[in-house]
Amino acid sequence: MKKLYLGGCPFGAGNIGDDAILSSLVNNFGINDNELTICISAHSNNSDYINEYISKKSRNIIAYKNKSYSKPILGISLNSNRYPIQGIVNHYLNKKKIRNKDLLICGGGTLVTDMPWHMVKVLDIAQSQNVPAILFGVGMAEIKDKSTLHKLTKTLNLLEDIYVRDSFVKNRLISIGIREEKVKISFDPAITLSPSNNLDLHRYLSQSAIDSYKNTQVNIGITLSSEPDVRERTNFKAIETIIRHLIKKFNATIFLIPTNCNNNLDWHFMRPLLVNSNVYLIKERFIPEDLITFSQKFTLILSSRLHMNILASIAGIPFVGLIRNSKIEDYSNLHNLRSFPFHEVDSQDFINYLDYLISNYSSLKPIMLKKVIEMRNSHFSCIRDIFNRYLQ
Repeated sequence: MKKLYLGGCPFGAGNIGDDAILSSLVNNFGINDNELTICISAHSNNSDYINEYISKKSRNIIAYKNKSYSKPILGISLNSNRYPIQGIVNHYLNKKKIRNKDLLICGGGTLVTDMPWHMVKVLDIAQSQNVPAILFGVGMAEIKDKSTLHKLTKTLNLLEDIYVRDSFVKNRLISIGIREEKVKISFDPAITLSPSNNLDLHRYLSQSAIDSYKNTQVNIGITLSSEPDVRERTNFKAIETIIRHLIKKFNATIFLIPTNCNNNLDWHFMRPLLVNSNVYLIKERFIPEDLITFSQKFTLILSSRLHMNILASIAGIPFVGLIRNSKIEDYSNLHNLRSFPFHEVDSQDFINYLDYLISNYSSLKPIMLKKVIEMRNSHFSCIRDIFNRYLQ
């Protein structure tokens, strides 16, 4: 039995992507009765969900709550609420939990961009405790702050192995000074998830929605994340026009799928898109594996959430990424699919592309599934390398 620490992502914050990453990490590193210590976001109202979800996996798991770190002020690392005293308490709790571990796995998610100072602090603690550490399945979008870039380069070059989710991330890391030999492509951890065998539609849908889901030829999923950067750019009038077009041309049933369920933020955000009886808004939080199974009866997904697109690809469903940053575009490029910025959603080019994907769904599906198999094989190869190197 080995002892591992899984940290970095704000697990338990209600985000389908973090849930999917955690599920994959538990599946793949919790074997051989390995002990997994998992840090759950203290800002979460969903810790009961996480505890219930991971306990079903019958793994040896220790979960605890703590807050994330933000950029230091006057050399002091603060938690994300910027309280210095509480930040010190957080630090010593993390230090205690990381101590004496055989490996710290920091990932996945777009940590290098979204939570760089938290990631750096966790890695610094591991180094101070002589605990081997790796980045695993991480992404990176744009970073403009020079002090952040400097600290990232210095810290990441101390690691032996950095596993990233695609060649685009690898090239970005190399461009900021990370040595190329350290960076390996593992793809996103969520790519290893499999569809659930026991999806209970009644957990997520009303009876009328279930009937439409089962009997409609063209089911389409739409996911809009409710983070401020997406809120500012979302043109609801344009998206409503798209929905009406899809219903009129294909007699489609539209499912609005919330993927950030903390305080039902996505649910409230997408509610204005309930334009007629062909549109359903799902309120219940999806288990990642259930969402893959649910997606299998879809023809198309439109999403500004990266992991919705990843889960759609596992089901072999074409998706259109709505670009909030480069990570959306990167994953679309891996599948030779197009992605669009929000200001082009009302363009004829966008409408034509949706029509093309729906009309060619049957021929695109096997191509997507083949690509997913290739990505999974690469991911499992990286996991074998990690076990051979750190967990013998």
